[in-house]
Amino acid sequence: MQYIFWSAVFMVGVLNTASAQTGKELEITSSFKPVMREASKISFNAQPPTKDTSKPRLTYNIPAQQLAFNYQTAILNPLAFSNAGGSSWENTSFVKVGVGNVHLPYAKAGLSFGNGENAHLNILAEHISSKGDIKYQQHHQTDVQAIGTYRNQNNMEWMGSVGYKRHQFNYYGYDQNLYNMYTKEDVKQLFQTIEGQLSLRNLQQTATGFNYQPSIKVSTFSDYPATSAKETNLVFYAPVEKYFNDEFGIQASLLADYTTYKNPTGLINKDQNLSLYQIGLNALYKSESVFIKAGVLPSWDNKELKFMPNITADITTASQRFTVQLGWIGYYNKGSYQRFSTMNQWINRPDSLLNQSIIERFIGVKGSVGDHLTFSAKGGVHTYRNTPLFVNDGLDGKTFLTRYEPKMNVIQIKSELGYTVGERANIKAGVEWNNFRGLEDNKRAWGMIPLQFNLGLGWQPVKDLMLNLDLNAWDGPRYLKANDDFKGDAVMDLGFGASYKLTKNIEAWFRANNLFNQEYQRWNQYNTYGFNILGGVVIYFNQKK
Repeated sequence: MQYIFWSAVFMVGVLNTASAQTGKELEITSSFKPVMREASKISFNAQPPTKDTSKPRLTYNIPAQQLAFNYQTAILNPLAFSNAGGSSWENTSFVKVGVGNVHLPYAKAGLSFGNGENAHLNILAEHISSKGDIKYQQHHQTDVQAIGTYRNQNNMEWMGSVGYKRHQFNYYGYDQNLYNMYTKEDVKQLFQTIEGQLSLRNLQQTATGFNYQPSIKVSTFSDYPATSAKETNLVFYAPVEKYFNDEFGIQASLLADYTTYKNPTGLINKDQNLSLYQIGLNALYKSESVFIKAGVLPSWDNKELKFMPNITADITTASQRFTVQLGWIGYYNKGSYQRFSTMNQWINRPDSLLNQSIIERFIGVKGSVGDHLTFSAKGGVHTYRNTPLFVNDGLDGKTFLTRYEPKMNVIQIKSELGYTVGERANIKAGVEWNNFRGLEDNKRAWGMIPLQFNLGLGWQPVKDLMLNLDLNAWDGPRYLKANDDFKGDAVMDLGFGASYKLTKNIEAWFRANNLFNQEYQRWNQYNTYGFNILGGVVIYFNQKK
């Protein structure tokens, strides 16, 4: 292109020179015009990417968890959704109300305050009243609790709580044709509890590699009559743990548990002090496939020294999907009027209190199959000492007296099976079988359940709708009344629940209990409610700014 241009310039110069020399004018006409060549361009056409039909397989290396599964039958009450807390705090609050053919009314509320970073306060309150078809078959239950947490800049977290409980029951389990003279005041029973707890823990290991979490708990407990029985419990517990490297560590603990019990109507002891002191020392070893804890627990039960074993081992496969568990452990269940009232609310005041000691020897397995199925199974032979048993009184039988079994052996087998599909569906089933043998003072383990089965199913068929189904079944325990030994009936209690999110902040819920309408007895002479329904709404509100 440049060559053509300069050639043209040269020809014009020559012609001009010639014209100047001859004095003549020349006119040159040409059709040629220099034009720039059009540049080539790449043409872009948008096309969707090719669909990837391959299914990636993601493998997660999750360490084996140290879990223990306990199955306890309990009264089924509707609860508001409780979100598992993480490291961040959100000030989410709710109010839940409902009514039903037996429960009237039902109310629960949760309020949350704090800055979401280092200070948080939860206030929970719940009240339920119910009334059945039997005369005096009613109860009122009120629980209030405040829990506060504060994290400072020194790697420590303080947590404190205060609570109040007021549970009123009536002794309606008697022959009402024969004993028709009882008034409502005669059968009234009321339990009141005031308690507080304070604990401290380090969020990260100290410079010397220690973790600690001391706590102290104080509670007062009383029943209804003017000459009420009163109990005070004080518990101090301080565990400390240190690892010297990635594998070896030690664990030490101190427990001081002291109870004072005053019973103005007691036949044996009107005033009693009960104490339990323990000093624990354990060696720890952990690796990718093994976790071992081995130690001894010297215990002073009312100044009587006993050495309790504390040896456990978890052996896991390289895939982390299967674990074998071995254990030989010993521990105490505190003997207190307050604890006994949660086991049997129709209890009469115990004449004396004894701590129950338990030594377990077990072997078990747990693991997972595929991506959805989990399982666990455990079997062992245990030794129970000073076990509280409850038998009907010899008069009208409406109250239960406390008898202690000095020693008995229990052959126990329990297992659990779970299946989960994301957050859409889950099912969990558990069974526990107990064989009570070798009793010394009692013919049977009065009131203790030999076989129980639990099933729970949750399903979310569509967005915002959650359905759940649960089944509680057990074989009837042995009872004693007026020296008459008999077996209770088998029980099967089926319940159904549903919740639907109407708006972002409003949820409707429904609950139906005892669908088979079986008026069974957990404790002799006390029929439970038959078929009953309960429904209402939950209102959520978020105070987070």
